[in-house]
Amino acid sequence: MNALLYILRTLPERHDVVVFVFMQIADIGTGLSKAFITRKPNSKIGSRGMVKHLTILCITLLAITLLEYCGMKQFGDWFIYGNIAIYGLSIVENYKECGFWLPAFVEKMFINLKDEIDGKGENK
Repeated sequence: MNALLYILRTLPERHDVVVFVFMQIADIGTGLSKAFITRKPNSKIGSRGMVKHLTILCITLLAITLLEYCGMKQFGDWFIYGNIAIYGLSIVENYKECGFWLPAFVEKMFINLKDEIDGKGENK
């Protein structure tokens, strides 16, 4: 039990947890910006998004805590890094939908990655 409490106390000191929370806040900020720039603010969508972000935060923190407690910290690290990457894609997507300029190579990489995720890649 003391080991679990120690893990919980040290979560705010982990750099990956801090980056994950920052990415969530940045995604919320870019999402709100997108809503106002595209003139489509919607409290229902915003509320649903906040619940989604809070749920993902709780599940991620619980998962990395339990995985570290079970001696599988590297799986917890992969889990949180994956979530950081997903939030990064969401931030870029929000940025792009606002109509801001992106370098051509970044836009091409983003479109290719989105097509692969959606199953429209060249290999399909």
